Amino acid sequence: SNITQLQYKQSASNSVPLSDQSEVITPDWGNIFLYTYISVVVSLLLYYSYKYLKLYRLISQTDYINYKHSKIHVVEEYVAPFSFLNHVVISKKDYYSDDSKMIITHEQEHIKQYHYIDIMCMNLFCIMFWFNPIIWLYKTIAVQNLEHLVDEQCINQLDNKANYQYLLVNASLTSSNYPLIKTNIFQ
Repeated sequence: SNITQLQYKQSASNSVPLSDQSEVITPDWGNIFLYTYISVVVSLLLYYSYKYLKLYRLISQTDYINYKHSKIHVVEEYVAPFSFLNHVVISKKDYYSDDSKMIITHEQEHIKQYHYIDIMCMNLFCIMFWFNPIIWLYKTIAVQNLEHLVDEQCINQLDNKANYQYLLVNASLTSSNYPLIKTNIFQ
């Protein structure tokens, strides 16, 4: 009987009402970070997919002119000239300007050097490592480097170097209707 009373006291002391229990709930930080990472990656994938789809529609819905192993798409709306794959997109205003030969030469040099692959890889790295500010800085610097490489080749190819330099300054001051497309290629 003493043993049953002892067991009863122990079981009674273990059964504390829920309001008296002080249970500390700690968040599972691993899952929180994982779900945040996946959410941002999916969001960025959707964003870039939308931008690439928009680019694809622009290229597929406009007529083009075959010119030196590339397709020149002249669009009515103003866009900063850019290239993607073997397509050059240029506004009607730029196409009929005195600078069109220099603009097209610049964009074709991007195509020759396969810079769209560099840009797509950098976009993928930014998606995967979005949390690292260095990858975003690296992308910015790499894009500037691609532009310098193309400018160097164009200056060697073109006759009027001063006009080309003036065109570069003028082009850098205009903006594009396609936010991912900045200085000439799909960035």
